[in-house]
Amino acid sequence: MKHIVVALACFAALSCASSDATPNANVPLPDFQFTQLIGLQEQNWPTGQLEVQYGVRIQNRANEIIRLQQIELAPVGDEGPYTIVRQRYAFTQEIGAGGTAEFAFWAKAHSEGERYAINAQAPVSVRAVAYFDSASGPFRKVFTAHLSQAARTR
Repeated sequence: MKHIVVALACFAALSCASSDATPNANVPLPDFQFTQLIGLQEQNWPTGQLEVQYGVRIQNRANEIIRLQQIELAPVGDEGPYTIVRQRYAFTQEIGAGGTAEFAFWAKAHSEGERYAINAQAPVSVRAVAYFDSASGPFRKVFTAHLSQAARTR
């Protein structure tokens, strides 16, 4: 009987601890597009620490203003020509009700600089968590992006 009580107490504690992971029910999650603008190819395949530029497009589907406060990036696997460094980036981007915001930012990464390596053209997978605030309270959106190194036309 003690084991059942302990198991139920642990389950209750875990469910409370994870309750902040669910989005605010009053605010529909925004549409979030994430793309690489400047990668290794555009920087002539550097070696070591570098920065990669990402573009973000957020469409607010809520009937109230939302504010992007930060984006946390983390690597997913080790495929591709660079590995993103796990880090948080602060923002003060406000998106009006039903509006859209587009912006770019630089993120830290690490590269071996091998343009002829077998994985040089492989996509880089990045896990991102976008943290928002609104009049209805804070919420977050988690997503994974697979970013291509293919040549881009501007």
